[in-house]
Amino acid sequence: MQLKTLFVTAFPLLIYAITSHAQNGTPSYILTTGKLPQLAYSSGEDRLGSAKMGYIDTAISMKVLDSVKDLYKVQLSSARFAFIEKIYTQPRPDTVLAPALTGNWLIKGGDKSDSVSIYLTGRVPYKSWMEINPSKIKIELYNVHSNTNWITQLQSAKMVKNVWYEQTESDVLLITIELAKKLHFGYSIGYRENMLQLLIRHQPGFDGNPEPYRGN
Repeated sequence: MQLKTLFVTAFPLLIYAITSHAQNGTPSYILTTGKLPQLAYSSGEDRLGSAKMGYIDTAISMKVLDSVKDLYKVQLSSARFAFIEKIYTQPRPDTVLAPALTGNWLIKGGDKSDSVSIYLTGRVPYKSWMEINPSKIKIELYNVHSNTNWITQLQSAKMVKNVWYEQTESDVLLITIELAKKLHFGYSIGYRENMLQLLIRHQPGFDGNPEPYRGN
C-alpha cells in the first residue's frame, strides 16, 4: 500500500516534467530577461543575421514554438511569431497566456519629454517604430484585447498631437501617436509594472531656450 501511494503521488510530477519541456529540453514558455532582449523576424541563416523587429522589455511571457540553434521561435499572437536569442530568456512554468486587456490611457508633458501611459492587465510583447511625413510613432501590441474607455490627454503635452488605436486583428492592437512637430527627437518604451510607457523627447529649446539641436 505504501508503494502504491508513492507511485500515485509521483506520477503527476512525471507528467508535469514531460509537459513542461520537450524531449530536447526546450521549455514550453519563457520570460524575457537580460539587458537588451530583442525580437527578430527570422532565424537569420545568412552571415548578416536576421532582420530585427526591435527591443522589448524584460519579464514578458511568451510561448515557445520551436528551438533553432541559439534562438527560440516564440508566439506573439494567434497569427504572429518572432525569434529571440536564448540568452535573453529564462524558462517559466507552464501557463495559459490569456490575452491581456487594455485599460485607461494618460498622455501628459514633463520637463524633457511627453509620456504616453497605457494600462494593461499583464505584460505583452510589442513592436514600435517611427514614421515621417507626417511624424508618427506606432506601437503594435500582441496577445491583447481593447478594453479602453478613456484616453486622457493633458494640455501639458508638447510633442503629442493626437493618439488613437485600432484592433487590427483579434489579438493585435495598433496604436498611433501623431506628433506635433515635423521631426523626431527620440523616444523610449518599456514597462512600469504592467503599464506600458512611451517617453517622447521634447524638441531641444522647445520651452523657450534657444538651444540648437546637435543630434545627440
